[in-house]
Amino acid sequence: EPNNEKAWYNKALVYLMLGRRNEAYKCVLKALSINPNYEHANKLKELIENNALQDMVQLFPLGSQITSKCIPLGKTWDQS
Repeated sequence: EPNNEKAWYNKALVYLMLGRRNEAYKCVLKALSINPNYEHANKLKELIENNALQDMVQLFPLGSQITSKCIPLGKTWDQS
């Protein structure tokens, strides 16, 4: 869904898990262009900008369980 800020945020999370920080940052910016008040995206943007990704634990209390909740297995979409 190209106009869904949560989808862009989730895509950013996946990119971060893959170590692709620049792509993650672009996705966060896209999420914020759709909804500038999206709190999680604003926090993630701040963490990326401050190179404080170790603090991401604050965003993910379930740890690695989020990987199965971001994008269903077998599904992909790329809006780059």
